Amino acid sequence: MAVQHDWAVVTGASSGIGRAFALELAARGHPVPLVARRDEELRRVAAAIASRGGRAETLVADLSTAEGLETVARAAEARGHVDALVNAAGMGSHGAFVDRPIGVETTQVALNVVALVGLTRRLLPGMIARGGGHIVNVGSILSFTPTPYFAAYAATKAFVLHFRKALAHEVRGTGVHVLASCPGVTKTDFARAAGSGAQEALLPQLTPEVVARLSLNAVAAGRVVRVIGGPYRLLAFLAAVTPRFIMRRIMGTIFAPRGGGS
Repeated sequence: MAVQHDWAVVTGASSGIGRAFALELAARGHPVPLVARRDEELRRVAAAIASRGGRAETLVADLSTAEGLETVARAAEARGHVDALVNAAGMGSHGAFVDRPIGVETTQVALNVVALVGLTRRLLPGMIARGGGHIVNVGSILSFTPTPYFAAYAATKAFVLHFRKALAHEVRGTGVHVLASCPGVTKTDFARAAGSGAQEALLPQLTPEVVARLSLNAVAAGRVVRVIGGPYRLLAFLAAVTPRFIMRRIMGTIFAPRGGGS
């Protein structure tokens, strides 16, 4: 194990990309508070970290609620020196917006946007006061283009991208580095939960471990945005140079509902 560093808070740590971030940060010497809704899965991740000589604590909370956000913020602040925050908690909802339950759509905005902003605001002042820290906000390749049938989700990830870019300017010279990590389709439970399995099965798949490792390397290098996956870097470039109405049609074709989507 590496020399112990300050705390690294990871949200969405029970599975997928959040779990991979927690394991990678622990391997790099950080004690990790693991945040998610599922206690049993969090305990498994903590046990995996302990088996490798690391240190982890579990914190069960629903970040889509004000109560859950406050619980996590207070617990993180109580630990003193938080060197890193990884906002990996998130959810998506696939399908025509008008057909999606309103509670699902508003919950994903609360989790993907409000929780991310809230935790960043609570922990950033301490990092600035200490003259250093890292924040990784997990976006998506969909951050770069409006995406029919993922309308609300893609919009929340566009927020992550622009929020991070603006914040990067504000924290210049403070020693704090903030990264928007924008991976492509990744082998997690996201597609099953969102109902987009048929669409995402047609696209190149990344692993959570690669996403976490490359993201942490990028933030350490002072990067502002890191698009992960060669085909997805090409897609981000195309989104920048292609007329928007054409990109909307392309993305709408890719993600249009079809049989077997769940």
